[in-house]
Amino acid sequence: MILKNMHIFKLRYLLLFLVITILSCEVEELREVTLFEKGITNASASATDIESGGTITFTDLSTKVYSREWTFPGGSLTTSTELVVDVTFNNTSFDEILKSDVVLTIKHIDNSISEKIFNVQIAPINALPLPIPFGGIAVNVPGTIEAENYDEGGQGVAYNDTEEENLAETAGSATYRDDDGVDVQVSTNGLLTSVGYTATDEWINYTVEVTETGVYDIEFVVASGSTTGGKSIKFQKIAPRTGVITELGETGDFANTGGWDSYTNVTIPAVTLIAGTNTFRTHFTGADTNLDKINIKPTQTNVTYRIAFATDDSAGVDAGYITMLKDAGYEVDAVDGAWNNLDVAGVNALNGYDLVIISRNTNSGNFGGDPTVKDNWMTVKTPLLLTSCFITRNSRLQFVDSGTFVENASPSFNVDNTSHPIFTGVTLTEVEKLAI
Repeated sequence: MILKNMHIFKLRYLLLFLVITILSCEVEELREVTLFEKGITNASASATDIESGGTITFTDLSTKVYSREWTFPGGSLTTSTELVVDVTFNNTSFDEILKSDVVLTIKHIDNSISEKIFNVQIAPINALPLPIPFGGIAVNVPGTIEAENYDEGGQGVAYNDTEEENLAETAGSATYRDDDGVDVQVSTNGLLTSVGYTATDEWINYTVEVTETGVYDIEFVVASGSTTGGKSIKFQKIAPRTGVITELGETGDFANTGGWDSYTNVTIPAVTLIAGTNTFRTHFTGADTNLDKINIKPTQTNVTYRIAFATDDSAGVDAGYITMLKDAGYEVDAVDGAWNNLDVAGVNALNGYDLVIISRNTNSGNFGGDPTVKDNWMTVKTPLLLTSCFITRNSRLQFVDSGTFVENASPSFNVDNTSHPIFTGVTLTEVEKLAI
């Protein structure tokens, strides 16, 4: 009996020993053992922005390196496995920045692989400094360039001005920019800022972002109080690194606008601009030109002109005429009686059209029998094409004094301006050419 118990006791201890041994083995299998720290990939470059022909020294600073490989696109060496490498880069392009992504690939002793990349820029040899957009942000085109917001960079880079001082400030103008001598003037009420006191061969650069390649109208908002008017402005595209100029157009001289703060528009039409970052220049060919802004907008093609057709018989006698105009591509609004007894609201509506045609098939009594209606018609600024003489007589709109004209006698009217395009191809008699 005692022997039997002894066997059971030994068996229990044996089982306990086996359980402990098994558990201890499982714990060992889950234990993570770190033999050494992982390697680091790092390197240095003596420069990343150089001029053509410059040399850069690259140094590998990585740890636990098994092998390394450098690649130098556009460099004097294509590849290298050296710790320290000197590489020369040449830029053979005319005015573009050459970009090269130099890559260091490291294989560490634990077989892991990683990279270090250098973004290298190589300017053409003897390249000019790049102008900087005003405020660091290029103006989007189509859009408006404010003349006073020209590029930063100073004389010879962003602008060329004859004198160092700001002549506008010397004359009492408030200060808009204090970084240079461009003659920026601020109006006395502070609402208008422009460039003035221009001189021959002065110029100003503007960095812009053209959103889409296309054909654009370049509209200069200018003023001149000179008796001889303002001088022509050239619009140019500049390769900023070389200064190479591409002529895009010229405004031509313009007449006195009525004062130095009385602005008008002069336009260079249909200029092709290429999408992307562009540097444009306004080149002043002479003095006496103030510049407020430059509006750049897509050239309009296939413009649809709106015509208000005043008639009392749009579906009858005038139907063919209206159809002819519509077939020619015009937008024609012809509602019987729509413009009879014209009021102020009607005047405002007619001034939104490109042309007003008054048909012969109208009641002339609705065009000035009432003095108020007549006065309203006199305030319509849209060109009028009158096909009825009845509404022009002295009892209506008073364009003529019917008491001095004999109806049905020819000619009732004489031509005042024989060179007007409306008479192209029309043979006029000597009597018709006499001015009334």
